Amino acid sequence: MKLLNWKDSPLLSVSETNLLLNKLQELSLARQRPHFTEPNLPPQALSSIRLALATNLGRAILDE
Repeated sequence: MKLLNWKDSPLLSVSETNLLLNKLQELSLARQRPHFTEPNLPPQALSSIRLALATNLGRAILDE
Protein backbone atom coordinates (compact mmCIF):
# COMPACT_ATOMS: atom_id res chain seq x y z
CA MET A 1 0.00 0.00 0.00
CA LYS A 2 2.80 2.43 0.79
CA LEU A 3 4.22 1.99 -2.70
CA LEU A 4 0.88 2.65 -4.39
CA ASN A 5 0.46 5.83 -2.34
CA TRP A 6 3.91 7.10 -3.34
CA LYS A 7 3.67 10.90 -3.60
CA ASP A 8 6.46 11.65 -6.10
CA SER A 9 5.04 10.07 -9.25
CA PRO A 10 2.83 7.19 -10.36
CA LEU A 11 4.46 3.79 -9.93
CA LEU A 12 2.40 2.11 -12.63
CA SER A 13 1.41 3.18 -16.12
CA VAL A 14 -2.21 3.71 -17.12
CA SER A 15 -2.40 0.28 -18.79
CA GLU A 16 -0.77 -1.50 -15.83
CA THR A 17 -3.13 0.20 -13.40
CA ASN A 18 -6.17 -0.66 -15.53
CA LEU A 19 -5.05 -4.28 -15.67
CA LEU A 20 -4.81 -4.49 -11.87
CA LEU A 21 -8.18 -2.75 -11.44
CA ASN A 22 -9.72 -5.30 -13.83
CA LYS A 23 -8.20 -8.16 -11.81
CA LEU A 24 -9.73 -6.72 -8.63
CA GLN A 25 -13.09 -6.59 -10.39
CA GLU A 26 -12.70 -10.24 -11.41
CA LEU A 27 -11.97 -11.12 -7.78
CA SER A 28 -15.10 -9.30 -6.66
CA LEU A 29 -17.18 -11.21 -9.21
CA ALA A 30 -15.56 -14.53 -8.29
CA ARG A 31 -16.71 -14.10 -4.69
CA GLN A 32 -20.26 -14.70 -5.88
CA ARG A 33 -19.46 -18.16 -7.21
CA PRO A 34 -20.51 -21.10 -5.01
CA HIS A 35 -17.08 -22.72 -4.52
CA PHE A 36 -15.06 -19.54 -4.05
CA THR A 37 -12.52 -19.72 -1.22
CA GLU A 38 -12.28 -16.36 0.52
CA PRO A 39 -8.69 -15.06 0.76
CA ASN A 40 -7.45 -14.28 4.25
CA LEU A 41 -7.45 -10.48 3.91
CA PRO A 42 -8.41 -7.73 6.34
CA PRO A 43 -11.98 -6.48 5.71
CA GLN A 44 -11.00 -3.19 4.05
CA ALA A 45 -8.00 -4.52 2.10
CA LEU A 46 -9.64 -4.64 -1.32
CA SER A 47 -11.20 -1.20 -0.89
CA SER A 48 -7.85 0.26 0.16
CA ILE A 49 -6.09 -1.34 -2.80
CA ARG A 50 -8.79 -0.14 -5.19
CA LEU A 51 -8.48 3.42 -3.85
CA ALA A 52 -4.67 3.37 -4.11
CA LEU A 53 -4.87 2.08 -7.70
CA ALA A 54 -7.43 4.73 -8.62
CA THR A 55 -5.16 7.42 -7.17
CA ASN A 56 -2.22 6.02 -9.13
CA LEU A 57 -4.37 5.96 -12.28
CA GLY A 58 -5.18 9.65 -11.89
CA ARG A 59 -1.52 10.52 -11.48
CA ALA A 60 -0.53 8.34 -14.44
CA ILE A 61 -3.12 10.02 -16.67
CA LEU A 62 -1.87 13.46 -15.65
CA ASP A 63 1.72 12.37 -16.34
CA GLU A 64 0.98 11.29 -19.92
